Amino acid sequence: MAAPNALFSRSAAARRSQYQLAGIAYATPAALVVGVFFLVPLGLVLWMSLHQWPLIGDPTFNAPANFTLVI
Repeated sequence: MAAPNALFSRSAAARRSQYQLAGIAYATPAALVVGVFFLVPLGLVLWMSLHQWPLIGDPTFNAPANFTLVI
């Protein structure tokens, strides 16, 4: 028969794992919202700032000129 401490630690480890999974389940929707509504638009803005985007036509890489006009 196993020692009582071994049974207790296995049970505690199982509970800890269950709490960790619950925490991940609660944090995942918030992380998705931040990613979709903050990180993706931020990346697109950075990408667009490095290009010249005409209304009609293809964008062209124009990073140095875009930032020297600001200065």
